[in-house]
Amino acid sequence: MELVLFPNPNRGEFTLSGQELTLSTTRLFTVSGVEIPIFISELETLKTAKITVKINLPPGTYYLKVDSIDGGKSKTINVLINQ
Repeated sequence: MELVLFPNPNRGEFTLSGQELTLSTTRLFTVSGVEIPIFISELETLKTAKITVKINLPPGTYYLKVDSIDGGKSKTINVLINQ
C-alpha cells in the first residue's frame, strides 16, 4: 500500500494521497493506542483526502492507520503534530 502524507510535521491538518485510498478506512491514534476523532474530506481526485483532527492535541507523534476494506493490506504512518 503506497501512501504519501504531507505536510509532516503539521498542525492537525494534512493531506493523504494514494492509489488505494478510496477502498480503505483511516484512523488516527495516540502512542498509547487511544483513537483520535478526525474529519476526512475527499479532494479533487478520489486518490487524495484532506484530514483534519477534530480536537486540540498537544505536540507529539501520532499514528495514522490505513486499512484496506478487504483487510488484506494495512499501513501505519507516523504523524508529527506541532501546535
